[in-house]
Amino acid sequence: MSRKFQGLAKTICEIFLGHQSYKDLPKFMQLGKGKYEIDILTTISKKDGNNIESFNISGILQKWFLSQLKMENIPLEKIQKAVLVVEVTEIQERSIGFILERFRLSQITFDCTSYINAYDREYIAQGSETKEFA
Repeated sequence: MSRKFQGLAKTICEIFLGHQSYKDLPKFMQLGKGKYEIDILTTISKKDGNNIESFNISGILQKWFLSQLKMENIPLEKIQKAVLVVEVTEIQERSIGFILERFRLSQITFDCTSYINAYDREYIAQGSETKEFA
């Protein structure tokens, strides 16, 4: 069972760091550097301990996580916590120009840690990535 939960924790970070979070990049740019927390069971999102409007990725992670529990026949009440903590450590914006047009290019560096508490044990996974978008 512990391998399953460790795999779930790892996949939570992978989903966030993958293409699924691109819709939320402008929101992260607007909110800026800080520590974000996404409760996967409730989709409640926080920045530096304060509630904020939930991210699009919150619902994606919740739907995926609950489907995995169902597929593995794991009762939801056995999950004490499923949280993704994301630290935005660096934000950069720069203009790149061509002959007729200028574009703003943005970069955000994410360090994420997922925590799953289940059956009175804690499972942790980490990942980081810099995303770039125009």
